[in-house]
Amino acid sequence: YQEVGYLQNTHGLKGEMRIKISVEFQEDMLLSEKIFFELNGQMIPYFIDELRSPGNWIIKLEDIDTPEQARYLQGKAVHLERADILL
Repeated sequence: YQEVGYLQNTHGLKGEMRIKISVEFQEDMLLSEKIFFELNGQMIPYFIDELRSPGNWIIKLEDIDTPEQARYLQGKAVHLERADILL
C-alpha cells in the first residue's frame, strides 16, 4: 500500500469529505475504484462512489452516508494498492 493523502473534513450532509491528495498521485486517484484506511491495524477497503476535482477534492465513499459516519474517518491517511499506482 502507498499513502497518497488524507481526509481533511466532512462536506455537506450526505457523507462527503474533503480529501487532500499529493500531486504525484492525483491521476492514480482519479483512476481508482477504492481507497484503503488503516483501521485497528488492518488495511480496510472503501469503494469510491464519487470523486470530484480539481481545486478542492471531494470524495463520496460507498456506505458512508452521514456527516457522523464521515467524521469517523476524518484525518486518516488515504492509501492505494501499489498495483493501482502508475509508474
